[in-house]
Amino acid sequence: MDRLDAYFIGALLMQLFFGLYVAVFCFYLKIIRVRKAGLTIVDFATILLFVLCLSAVVTDDMVYFLMLRREPGAAPWLAKLNATASSLSVVADFVSQMVVIYRCWQVFGRSLSVGVVPTLCALASLITGLCVTGGQGTPPTAGFTGKIWWIPLGIPSMAISLAVNALVSILMILRIYLVHRRSKSFGFSMQGSKLRLWTASVLVEAALFQFAAQLVLVVLFTMDHPAFSLMVGPVTIIYGLNCTAIVARIGMNRSFEESVVEGEGAVSSIRFGGKSTKGYSESSGVQTKQEDSVV
Repeated sequence: MDRLDAYFIGALLMQLFFGLYVAVFCFYLKIIRVRKAGLTIVDFATILLFVLCLSAVVTDDMVYFLMLRREPGAAPWLAKLNATASSLSVVADFVSQMVVIYRCWQVFGRSLSVGVVPTLCALASLITGLCVTGGQGTPPTAGFTGKIWWIPLGIPSMAISLAVNALVSILMILRIYLVHRRSKSFGFSMQGSKLRLWTASVLVEAALFQFAAQLVLVVLFTMDHPAFSLMVGPVTIIYGLNCTAIVARIGMNRSFEESVVEGEGAVSSIRFGGKSTKGYSESSGVQTKQEDSVV
């Protein structure tokens, strides 16, 4: 498979993933409407992710259109559009990381040790990634080609991003395990629908799908394999899809602590985008009383 084939297969997969993303995002908007509360910082980040992914899809479509036309003077435009699409992917990765870092920071009691290090690493990945994409869109000269920047600086950028996702996934799995152990101490059995709920919590809320997709992307990028062009588009959509699915699950009161909350008759310790008030489900960020307010 050459790069041209990989481009077009990736374009098809990107459209398919984006179709699923649109469905999940529309469901998320319905949750916001039912919630009847002001938008939180997580809501703004989730909406921004959708805009970034939509822009990436439109930009990629423009790239494929120019590639199909094969016009002689299209090369500079292709370079700039590719750089724009790559920049959108880098920014979408950063925003998605901030959402999962914020989620992790909340479930660990807003501990600075949990939030600061991943945030700094995500910023480093964003800066180096934008340097790579900026070089990618620069026209070749006698002393500079985009390829010089593409692999050497791109590898640490993507490796740092992968490390952030790995760290957050490990922390969230640890948190889910601790909650699971606490639920067993209350005599709750993890069978049937509850077992499926917790399995989904591990896969979605720990961002394992996002981590696995990015791991494959980093390996292909390091190898300079043509299949990287196939993966980069779908992975960009996964950044937004995974975060939107997390927020939607929380809005539906299906986060991993809900079974423990219901069994104990207590309020969860998770405050995802809102303050603790009577009648307010902190783990979901959903109001249960109209007079309560969400920050």
